[in-house]
Amino acid sequence: MRYFQDLGADAHLLLYAYDGKGTLSHFTPEAETWSIEKWAPFIHQTKIPNAVIADYDFPMSWLMSLRTIGRNWLIGGQ
Repeated sequence: MRYFQDLGADAHLLLYAYDGKGTLSHFTPEAETWSIEKWAPFIHQTKIPNAVIADYDFPMSWLMSLRTIGRNWLIGGQ
């Protein structure tokens, strides 16, 4: 978003519902810029879920990931 804004585009950053929370706490706009106050008007938190797994913290999220990996392996590595 910042790069598009620098090029003159009216770009906005739409965050998923769980971005910046729990196990996704490292996905924050504050981690990407020194001047968050400049970009804050263009950053919007949505209610769109990242994934069902994002509702759970460790260890449940880890166990659900293993289940998905195992299931994909069993049905042909999709």
